[in-house]
Amino acid sequence: MSLSLKELSNLLGFLQEEEIANQQFESFSPALQRAGFNKQDHFRVASSVVLLLQHKDLLTGQHQRLAAMYLLYDMYKNEPVAANPFAPVFTHLLQPSGQDEHIICNSKNQTYPTAFGKIPPLTLQEKSFLSQLISGPTKDLLKKTPATILSNTSSSHHNFDLSGLQLSLVEKQSQLPASDKAGISCVISNPDAFDISSITSKSKQKVIESLLTGSNAPTIQNLRPEFI
Repeated sequence: MSLSLKELSNLLGFLQEEEIANQQFESFSPALQRAGFNKQDHFRVASSVVLLLQHKDLLTGQHQRLAAMYLLYDMYKNEPVAANPFAPVFTHLLQPSGQDEHIICNSKNQTYPTAFGKIPPLTLQEKSFLSQLISGPTKDLLKKTPATILSNTSSSHHNFDLSGLQLSLVEKQSQLPASDKAGISCVISNPDAFDISSITSKSKQKVIESLLTGSNAPTIQNLRPEFI
């Protein structure tokens, strides 16, 4: 279920900030195919993309984030949004922003946001773009580029009613056995604040490779209770 080193190199090459910023969204699908990924690879690619989105020190560019979100939609665009295995990511990202809640880490007597380890909140431009995607994108939207979307300063933004999608996902989850609904990822962000700019590209590449490649890659592992 994990990626090979070559596949990861191809994916990261596709997601390069400088390369992706001015590429039209409609060109992403054929570009991904040229990078060597076919339909049978989509779940592995999307799983890797989600992990990169969860850790802002691994996917640092805004254009990269937008491209990553588009890939999660595009790889399953021929199915209803509720059937997309990554639809819960969309509902999480489009939740209304609220005040940050905190929990206390007693060992160091520090406070951390309860959202640590989750995908960082979206900007208004990103939320509007994602809303339009899962509502059914227009041809005009797909001809735009990540740079165009992020440069939009309009005060009018598209909103998507999540209620129907959330209901479909709850119904779908209720049909799963308890063992399939329990568990958390083995990869969790370091909650301590640090300067992302201090991370070298070499060290970032090494971390990404250790998380996403190999037969026993951490990204495909999870922690779950034992059921007797």
